[in-house]
Amino acid sequence: MKTVFATTIVVALVLVTALRADVDANHPDLSDPSNKVEHDQKPAWYSKGWHDGWTWASALEDKNGTYSDNCERICRQKYGDIDQDGSEAETEFSGFLAAAAYVRNHQRKSSATTIEAHALPAPATRDWDGCPGGWRTQEAIRQLVDNPTTCKFDSATEPQLTKYNGKACWLVVVQFRTKNPIGGDITRVADVYMIGSVPTSIIDARLRDE
Repeated sequence: MKTVFATTIVVALVLVTALRADVDANHPDLSDPSNKVEHDQKPAWYSKGWHDGWTWASALEDKNGTYSDNCERICRQKYGDIDQDGSEAETEFSGFLAAAAYVRNHQRKSSATTIEAHALPAPATRDWDGCPGGWRTQEAIRQLVDNPTTCKFDSATEPQLTKYNGKACWLVVVQFRTKNPIGGDITRVADVYMIGSVPTSIIDARLRDE
C-alpha cells in the first residue's frame, strides 16, 4: 500500500494537464481517468479533499517546490488513516493530492471572489446533522428527485466560496441516497448554491451526472 501511495504522489505532482476554465476549488479536474474513478466512487469525500488541497496549495508562496511529504503529513492529521483501502480518508487524500498538483502546475492570479469573501457571511451549519443551510438545503435537494420522501442525507462539505452568474456565493456539496423503484439505494450528489444570510437563501441546486 505504501508503495502505491508513493507512486501516486509522484505521478500526481508531476502531472501537467491542459488549463481548463471549469476547474477550481469547487470543481475537480476529472480529465485524468484515474482521478475520475476515485471521484466517482465517493464524490463528496473526493470533492472535500480536492477543496482542501486547492485551498492549501493556493496559499503557498512557493508553488514550484516538491511538497508531497507535506501533503501526506497534513492529510494524516486532517483525515486519519489514509492508508486504508477504500476508506473516506484515502479518497480525501487522493482529492487533496490531485488538487495540490493542479494548483502547482496551473498557477493563477488571485480571484476577485477571494476578496469578496470577507463581506460574504457563510451559511450556518445545523449542529444535529452537520448540513450547511439546514432544512433549506435538504428541501432544495428533495425538489430535484422523483421520490423525495426516501431521501437520506449522508454527508455535506463545508461551505466553499464560488461564483454563480458572476456573483459571489457559497457552494455545499451534499451526498445523499434515494430509493429506486424496487427499493434499492441510489447514491446521488448535489451541488447547492446559497447565500449565508439569516435565514440562508438557496440560489440553485443541481444534481451531478450519475
